[in-house]
Amino acid sequence: MHTPANIPITAVANTLTTKYAETVLKVRQRTFGLSTDALYTEPWRHRRLVHNIMIARTVDTNALQSCIEMFGIYHTLPNLCKADSQTLINIMEAHNVQWPGKKAQQIIATAHKVCNEFSGHVPDTRDALETLPGIGHHAASVTLALMFNQNAFGVDTHVSRIMQRLGFADSEDSNLAIEKYVMSHIPAHMLGDFSRSFVDFGKTICSFQPKCAKCFLKECCVFAAVQPATKIKDVRSNQLKDGTYQVPSSAPGKFYTITVTDGHAQCTCTGFRFRQTCKHIEGAHKWSK
Repeated sequence: MHTPANIPITAVANTLTTKYAETVLKVRQRTFGLSTDALYTEPWRHRRLVHNIMIARTVDTNALQSCIEMFGIYHTLPNLCKADSQTLINIMEAHNVQWPGKKAQQIIATAHKVCNEFSGHVPDTRDALETLPGIGHHAASVTLALMFNQNAFGVDTHVSRIMQRLGFADSEDSNLAIEKYVMSHIPAHMLGDFSRSFVDFGKTICSFQPKCAKCFLKECCVFAAVQPATKIKDVRSNQLKDGTYQVPSSAPGKFYTITVTDGHAQCTCTGFRFRQTCKHIEGAHKWSK
């Protein structure tokens, strides 16, 4: 059941974009190894595009380091068309980029497509961007917002989780539904910065295991108001004493229950039913009875 938010989403947008304004500006002005004069030139767009492919399920700085190193070797997007895929894989593995084999193929294929079908220009429309290997709906939104300063808002699992916690979405709402909601309530000129500030808020405060006590939105957050106090235990999950443990889900007021019996843990989440393990059990050592 949907629990209405205690604050207008415009107020959240104003708070987050103000709080993370300096960080957002630094992200917008990244040079990816080029000089500042190169901002918004085609070589700069090529590098940001490759970075956007690599960043999926990967720490931002790891993808950034890989992008800089990759272009340090190949220099231009046309050269990436002829890149050795194993070299790209080695670079990404060295920086802990997830799915390096798949992303190496996507980077080379995208380089070919941009050079051959778009005359070397990164396309500036969603439909065209989503034809590029490795660029889905979310990556296209990020590209439009940060590369072309267009009005776009990216929604991924992290944004969805935070929107549910704040009371702006249900667990059943799709990413597209959340995107439409945000874009219908937030002034167009704020969308790009709001999208990026969400990322920083999710990293520093409202992560999978939220730091509610330190959150500057806790007084108006549905999730913070209902979750129980917990203590951190520095032990492995298979060393937990027998008993029942509650782990907050991404939805306000909802919890998964972990039951430990004779050192074996079970969880009530869907992931456990399919795989006999889940991220809640793997992180259960951080939660107390």
